[in-house]
Amino acid sequence: MAALIIQAVAVGLFIAGSSLALWIAGAILVGISSAIVWASCLSLIVSRTEKSQLAQVLSYTSISLS
Repeated sequence: MAALIIQAVAVGLFIAGSSLALWIAGAILVGISSAIVWASCLSLIVSRTEKSQLAQVLSYTSISLS
């Protein structure tokens, strides 16, 4: 939930920002929220997948990045 709030603040900075500093701050916040979402998604995958299928499921996740 915190990542969604951070993402909303970052989008607000992009929209309402009238200076370069606000746009950079928005970009930094987008990076922070993306890191939170990525880590929580990976932990969810690891906790919900059987050990025998973990490599296959993580490979699908890896493919989605490219």
